[in-house]
Amino acid sequence: VGAVVPENLVARVTTVMCQSGLAALEKACLSRVAISGGSHDVDYELSVGGGRARQITVRMQVHRHAFRCYLLPSDVDEPVPCDPKSSLRKSAEVLFGQDATIDVRRVV
Repeated sequence: VGAVVPENLVARVTTVMCQSGLAALEKACLSRVAISGGSHDVDYELSVGGGRARQITVRMQVHRHAFRCYLLPSDVDEPVPCDPKSSLRKSAEVLFGQDATIDVRRVV
């Protein structure tokens, strides 16, 4: 990260590319589903735009799959069973400007 991200943006970019960024993605998606078991894949992509602006882009994605049940806030008693082929995918794109502006795009 330090090799391609300007020093004034390293802390912000690395915060997005860690557990804090994943927690923010969860909150931004407004998903209140708790998933039990299965697999959890996390992917990050860091790119630097050309030109004078040299905009930094972080793309992140979380893919939960192979889980067998979930829990909604209203399901206080028991988890709800589901097909083991069920999956849940969340992603976002975060753009960082040289002037320390942050623009969150494509939250899915």
